[in-house]
Amino acid sequence: MDSTQIVKLMKFNDEQEQIAKQISVQITTLNELMKKAIATQIYARKNPDGVVDEMMLNDMGYSVDELMGQFETVEEKRDDILAVRAGTMSVEKLETKYT
Repeated sequence: MDSTQIVKLMKFNDEQEQIAKQISVQITTLNELMKKAIATQIYARKNPDGVVDEMMLNDMGYSVDELMGQFETVEEKRDDILAVRAGTMSVEKLETKYT
């Protein structure tokens, strides 16, 4: 490996590490927010203070549906990465799908 290739490899490794760290931070944040969302759902469904009405529950439902749709998009990308890693999807198919 020549010096240019070594520099490119080091840059690639640094970038990969940064991406992994950023994803990890976002997943940690998402997990914490999901705990809060669960608590909100429990409160709204039990309605101990009598402040949540049917219209509010419907609005919450639309919001949850939208968020879960976004989450499914992330899951699909995760599944595709795992499929490439496992050899059940080609890199070419992954590239075609996302570029």
